[in-house]
Amino acid sequence: MDLRVRWAAAALGLALALTGCGGEPEPTAGQSASPSADAPAPEGIKVGREPNQPFSVTANDLGIHSYTTQPQVPTESIRLTCYPNWAVANPAPGEFQWADFDGALAQAESWGYTDILYSFCATPKWAGTPAADNDQAAFGPGTAQPPKNMKVWEEWVSAVAARYKGRITGYEIWNEPSSPQFYAGSPQQMVKMTKVAYEAIKEADPEAYVLSASTQTHNPDFYESFFPDYVTGLQRQGWPVDGIAAHFY
Repeated sequence: MDLRVRWAAAALGLALALTGCGGEPEPTAGQSASPSADAPAPEGIKVGREPNQPFSVTANDLGIHSYTTQPQVPTESIRLTCYPNWAVANPAPGEFQWADFDGALAQAESWGYTDILYSFCATPKWAGTPAADNDQAAFGPGTAQPPKNMKVWEEWVSAVAARYKGRITGYEIWNEPSSPQFYAGSPQQMVKMTKVAYEAIKEADPEAYVLSASTQTHNPDFYESFFPDYVTGLQRQGWPVDGIAAHFY
């Protein structure tokens, strides 16, 4: 099974359904309104299963996120979630501190993983827009802010993708931006971040796959206030992602 399928096949099938929450957009040129078993799949991506058909799940279908402890369940993929984050590894303009990043990646590889997904998050204070007084950022004041200049975001993403080309196999644009502890910007700003990051990653490492910023569904207010508009924005930009990431808590 293609590594992109493990993380994103089901999510790709959700993309059009999710946009329906914010209105029913018209399919783009050459795109059907829903996946079909008879339609050819995009290269490297599997068309979603029919919901009424039985299927089995094996360890090869699963990924897990951990960067401190070796997982004790068999999975084929691992997700490095917000560690090392942008604020840690890029503490000042043009300054990159790679030791933690190198160590986390080497550890995942020592556990036998070759399919490694990295999730971006935590804007450095120097790179972000000013934080509100009620800042709820999980990684310190200002770390949930969108970048004030997309150029510094592009430089960070490019630096990561170039340094770890062939080792990090996929990227999630941002961890759970629908939650104020991780992101305080708008869906439209995240659409811009996604497009910029997608282009930067593909230029540095064309073989890497790119997932959208991830939503979570356990809090309906978080979901409804962010994700439908975000996914609709991605469609309007021509889907600058290889799959849609979602956390179904």
